[in-house]
Amino acid sequence: MFSTKDFIAPPSGGVRFIDALSVEYDNFGRPKHQYDVLDGEVSNGANGITSGIQEHYTNTGALEYVTDLNTGREVYRA
Repeated sequence: MFSTKDFIAPPSGGVRFIDALSVEYDNFGRPKHQYDVLDGEVSNGANGITSGIQEHYTNTGALEYVTDLNTGREVYRA
């Protein structure tokens, strides 16, 4: 798996801030894990939660569904 850091800035105007997003890619270059800025920052008791999503693909490479990394629950089905 490959990993990269992307920095996303909101449109100009209002309060200016930058969100960091970490993406891990599978061997085919598709996004597999996407972590948002709350990853490890929000806690559930004593431990930080994993905040982000995981994409799941069919055998033919199409996006099938997306799950929450913290709960494992399906949040989207294509």
